[in-house]
Amino acid sequence: MTATIMLAKGYEPSKLVFPVMVSEKLDGVPAKIYIGIRDMPGKFVGPTVQTPMEPMLRWSAQTRQGNPYPSIHAQCEALGESLMNMGCKGVFTFIAEVTHKDRTIPFKDAGGMCRAQKQCDDLILNIFDFYRPTEDGPDTLPFGKRILLAAHLITPLGMHWCRMIPQLMCADEFALARGLSITKAFRELDGFLPEGAIIRNCNDKWVEGKRGWGYQKVVDDPTTEVWITGFEEAVSKEGEPLGMVGRLNGLWYDGGPAIKVGVGPGKLSHDDRRTLWINGCVPMWATVKHKRDPSYSKLRQPTFQNWREDYEPDA
Repeated sequence: MTATIMLAKGYEPSKLVFPVMVSEKLDGVPAKIYIGIRDMPGKFVGPTVQTPMEPMLRWSAQTRQGNPYPSIHAQCEALGESLMNMGCKGVFTFIAEVTHKDRTIPFKDAGGMCRAQKQCDDLILNIFDFYRPTEDGPDTLPFGKRILLAAHLITPLGMHWCRMIPQLMCADEFALARGLSITKAFRELDGFLPEGAIIRNCNDKWVEGKRGWGYQKVVDDPTTEVWITGFEEAVSKEGEPLGMVGRLNGLWYDGGPAIKVGVGPGKLSHDDRRTLWINGCVPMWATVKHKRDPSYSKLRQPTFQNWREDYEPDA
């Protein structure tokens, strides 16, 4: 499914164009929040024409995939009301990483609250991007100006459930190295796992659902070896079989009995997935990347990296 927000590429320093902004990479569930405010009943300021019977404030919350996000409805409505009371008018779209206010709660629990089909007052909106669509299409402002406008709107509200993710301006490679160290230190002091950082080109334009080198993520994901024993066929969102591998099944050894894990195809190419489904394979070791999270008894978001014919486990 096409994403409704911009997406980050993996870290590639040679592709960066300075100046850039660096921020901590929060471990949450992204949200796209739309706020529409009229200047008076019957007249809507913005590209969408509304009927006179509608109220002065309209808002909606979506997941990255474009589905409803009911767990943050109260926060979004309160945000819209606060902006309206501050005298704001028009169309505003905020992109936020949604987390729990208690930073000690594991992601598997906090993520479940985010995805629940009911309101959760303990969730926080962490704003990391913003744009204002125009009659001619998406916002053409670069990221540096977009994020400053968002801070201009959000910071004066002083809301504990809606905040800006701090950004560090970096003019060159030396400043970037320092900025990455600072964000990691801040994250550890805040009680989060040092998942990584986000780097944004200050001149990067808004392109919905696309990945570009102006938006990079630095993630220190660990790897481990998994004994792959089989696989399952991929299916479309309508449930139709696709004739290629969708998930690898394997056994992970973590100093005790073997643990069954499902591994995403990761770096297996489309052709590799088809060939594997047609020809099958014998059990083999594979290197698997996963997210660091001690609250998980298995592996969190494991994805295939490469086969390991040379691997010999410790006796």
